[in-house]
Amino acid sequence: MYTTTPSRIPLKTVLNSHKRSLWASLWLCFFAWGCSGSEPSGPNDAGQADAFSTAVEIQQIESKRVDNANIWSGLSYDGSRILFTTVWHAQGAAQKHIHLRHYDSELTELTKPLALTRDADVPVGKTIADHKQIFQNGSLYLSWSTAGDKELYLLRFDAEGKRSGEQVAVVEGSQFPTNDMHLVSDSKALYVVYGPAGYDKEVAAYDLDLASSYQKTITAGFRFSSLGSTTFVDGTFHLFSGDERQRSVIASHWDQTWTLKEPGHHVVVPTDNDDWNWFSSSAVYDPKRKLWYVAYNHMLPPEEADLDSTIRLAVVGDDFSHLAWQHIAGPAAFRPQLLLVDDTLYLSYDGSGVYLQRYAVKDL
Repeated sequence: MYTTTPSRIPLKTVLNSHKRSLWASLWLCFFAWGCSGSEPSGPNDAGQADAFSTAVEIQQIESKRVDNANIWSGLSYDGSRILFTTVWHAQGAAQKHIHLRHYDSELTELTKPLALTRDADVPVGKTIADHKQIFQNGSLYLSWSTAGDKELYLLRFDAEGKRSGEQVAVVEGSQFPTNDMHLVSDSKALYVVYGPAGYDKEVAAYDLDLASSYQKTITAGFRFSSLGSTTFVDGTFHLFSGDERQRSVIASHWDQTWTLKEPGHHVVVPTDNDDWNWFSSSAVYDPKRKLWYVAYNHMLPPEEADLDSTIRLAVVGDDFSHLAWQHIAGPAAFRPQLLLVDDTLYLSYDGSGVYLQRYAVKDL
């Protein structure tokens, strides 16, 4: 268990859970007292940065490895059930596909895997690589890309996984990378964000029936990674990604026309001794506590991403100041996804398989 004392010191580990990190009750306790800003060196310690006024405790309740899942995951909520997607090559299938299953609030599996994509959806000679999904206005929306970084598609389903309409090609034969796309909605439209690392990204806009609205290039006055995620809150698209060197997680802010807003961006997880804080693949906002929860990858130089990358969960203030972090999984853990439902935080990720976790978020 992780606890703090009301003093200017880092969080202390009082239970060595390195070998039990998936199963033990883990605690994040963030207090209103000031902190030193230093981070402990242990891989399972929690760290904290600046002082903040809201005390929150995040306790892991459950962690499970998902059966019939190979790689990647997505989380959304239809008002009563968790919609979980993952890539799986089912026995007897010609190729791997993105599958949907439903869970209740306690992570009891309610339905068996249902293939959302079909062989006919996939271009000849291609395979499915990455995907993102969101549930909006009664529909499940799925974006997916092909291995090779050239194609990107959109699909729409009802909450049970029944397809609505035809697959839409966002781009085929793209000159820009299509993997690791972002999918976000402002409740009136859908936006797919993709492209290379650098100043520019591509945004493709669609109405909720998947009719194309526009495609445009958005430009920032700073270089930022394409590896990240975008969340819409209070009229603003908040794009979380690594900075140019993938050392710090930054949040850039865009209005509803995808024009960069002042001050442009904030550093939400700063680098410490040139460590890597990158691929912030999911971020959710907690309106009750006015906090952000940001899941991202971390490693130390000269570690290798495929072997050494770990997952951390950061708590970030409403002003985008970095408050604290907690080791979640790894090494060799990737692509965390978050879902916040009331006072429960769900997290999925890739490791030696695909994992699904549940945390209780409590005020202290």
